[in-house]
Amino acid sequence: MLFKSLASLAIMAGALSQSVSAAFNFTSPAFRNITAVYWGQNAVYAVNKTTPLQYDLYTTCSNPSVDVVIISFVTSFYGKAGVPILNLSDQCGTYFVYNGSTNANNYTDILSCPQIGTQITQCQALGKKIFLSLGGATYTSAWTAAQAQDRANTIWAMFGPPSGNYPYRPFGSAIIDGYDLDFEHSTNSANTAAFASKLRTKFALMKSRSFYLTASPQCPSPDAVLNQALTTVSFDAVFIQFYNNACQITTWAASKAQNVNTSFNLGMWQTWAKTSSFNKNIKLFIGILATSLPAPTTGYLAKANVQKVVSASMSTSLYPNFGGVSFWDSSCANLNTPMIPGIRDVLTGKLVIAAKRDVESTSVAERDILTPVGGASTLPAGDFIEVKVADEVAKMIKNKRRMHHQHHRRNF
Repeated sequence: MLFKSLASLAIMAGALSQSVSAAFNFTSPAFRNITAVYWGQNAVYAVNKTTPLQYDLYTTCSNPSVDVVIISFVTSFYGKAGVPILNLSDQCGTYFVYNGSTNANNYTDILSCPQIGTQITQCQALGKKIFLSLGGATYTSAWTAAQAQDRANTIWAMFGPPSGNYPYRPFGSAIIDGYDLDFEHSTNSANTAAFASKLRTKFALMKSRSFYLTASPQCPSPDAVLNQALTTVSFDAVFIQFYNNACQITTWAASKAQNVNTSFNLGMWQTWAKTSSFNKNIKLFIGILATSLPAPTTGYLAKANVQKVVSASMSTSLYPNFGGVSFWDSSCANLNTPMIPGIRDVLTGKLVIAAKRDVESTSVAERDILTPVGGASTLPAGDFIEVKVADEVAKMIKNKRRMHHQHHRRNF
């Protein structure tokens, strides 16, 4: 009965576009379906050394299922020229010569990638946001408060709006939309708040444009390295790494509480957002692996199961700060091509995850399609089916949900 009704609605809807507008207000509570993908490190090389799978930036951002591309990484804040170092794996291999040097072979270790700068502006013209991730797993350095503020000034000079004649701009005149702090070692913790705060003051200098500050904490909450910064400076979002930890996404179950760090704990992060985060409206992203990678990397979950987790996490009552899903990384997604669009379908309502026992016994006319909520549902993790619907069908179901929510047969 359900399938027949949905099929009828789909026919009535006709041939509808499957694309979703990439333009969005990143900080608006209304946007809970954002996808972000890390780009630049060619992580899939660990499992596929024969086929180039890290496509260029424009190809990556042109994917209609991607909203944000996070260029990774600035791996050091002090290179040979005393300037931060950018590492982009196989995407850029040319370097600046030292400023003022007459020797064309007197290279710095600062990448010069004007072609990527061109692609950044092309991506932005599509409505996509381009962020830059700072740190990464290999960054272990510490800094004083003065150094942190100085490095924020330098990062802004290199990647923010062009000003004066600063000699080292890896992406030319292109302007980065946001900065993501991926600091993972205890030595990084001190004075990170000073760095973040200084960046915030820089953002305010260009009122005609929005800039964003994000972080990529590990899933144990609160994050041991970034918490001081996150609780004293306004961040727009956190791309929580639900892999390589006891709280990784593979430990999710619909019936399992999310209030401990020994299993999937988005519930803990939601509590943290409303009680501890400086920005109480900070967006929470579920960060996942886009494909399986060899040890020591752990935490890959197949698309169908990720869809269940994401559907459960979209409850506005339980997870009002939920913002979307982030993926490590673009090259992995290119090996596992169904992953990002499959998750996008859930985020946008094209794919509705419904409970089996309700679907089997009830028609669309008799009840709404409900999304079981992680941490509150009594249904087992595998007790779901997938229903593919077009955009207009999803809207019709959503409107029906608003009109008749008092007739729900079960509160999940």
